[in-house]
Order: sequence, then C-alpha cells, then structure tokens
Amino acid sequence: MKKLILLLVISICLLSSLNAFSLGYGVSTSGNAGALKSASVNLKGLCDFTSSRRALLTVDAGFGFNNSLTFGLNNIDIKLSAYPVVFSKHIFSFMFINSMAYAPGLGVGVMFDRDFNHYYTVNLDLIHLYDTQYVYDFLSPMIYFDKEFKYAGWGVELFSMSILFGGR
Repeated sequence: MKKLILLLVISICLLSSLNAFSLGYGVSTSGNAGALKSASVNLKGLCDFTSSRRALLTVDAGFGFNNSLTFGLNNIDIKLSAYPVVFSKHIFSFMFINSMAYAPGLGVGVMFDRDFNHYYTVNLDLIHLYDTQYVYDFLSPMIYFDKEFKYAGWGVELFSMSILFGGR
C-alpha cells in the first residue's frame, strides 16, 4: 500500500512537467465521526490537471488525536474533485482583497486509516474559492463507506488553504 501511494505521488510529479499541470501544497483542519473518529491537521499536496482549476487531485495526510487519544497519523486521503460551475461575482467577495472565483464542487476518493484499511469517500465542497495561485475551502462535508459500500461515517473539513505553482 505504501508503495502504491509513493508511485502515485511520483507519477503526479513527473506529469507536472507538462505546462497544463500545476502542483501545490496546503494545510487544513478536519474531523471525522463513525468508524474513523479523529480530529486532524492535514498536510496536503495538490495537482491541477486543467490550468483552469476545474479538477484537482489532492493527497492529504492527517495528523492528530484519534478516539483513544493517541497522537499520530490518522488517515491518508486521495481525492479527485471537480468544479463544473464558476462564479466571478458572489457573496463571499468581501472576504478577500484579490478577486476570487467561487466554484462549488463534488469530490470522490479513497481514505486509508492508521491500519491502512480503506474507505470510499464522497465530499461536497460548498465554499471553494480560488484565484491564480491560492485555493480556499470552508466547511466541506463528506461521507465515507467501507469496502462493501456500507455507510461508515461522516466528516467535515473546516478550513483548507493551498497554494499552487506553475501551469497558468
């Protein structure tokens, strides 16, 4: 499993040499309930496939306390998100000095817990704002399912801030 994740990250880095790709990094805070009870600070890597910020691949590593109050790696999350609709004029304009686009989106992915058990995730990026370099997400709920696609819990990413380099 670790080799698969390493191969995925190396592949993304190699593909980023194409001009349409952008790579970035960021931090976020999140919490999960259900099978993956935890609160985490996540370090994330991002890849933009489109040069228009319409599709993002993110790899998150969440560190924090789990339900037994031990600190460590809580989860690894690999997610592909799509943002089909973009608004240049929106209610969130007052929050930033720079002009930001608002693009709600939907994401699907795979989450691995501490023991590398995997769960399938679906998330909704309700407040997704971006400009040429920065990406912000607020209050992004998600649900996750076990191997048999049975409901296993829910989570929310409270805040995420990322910066992207190249490609635009």
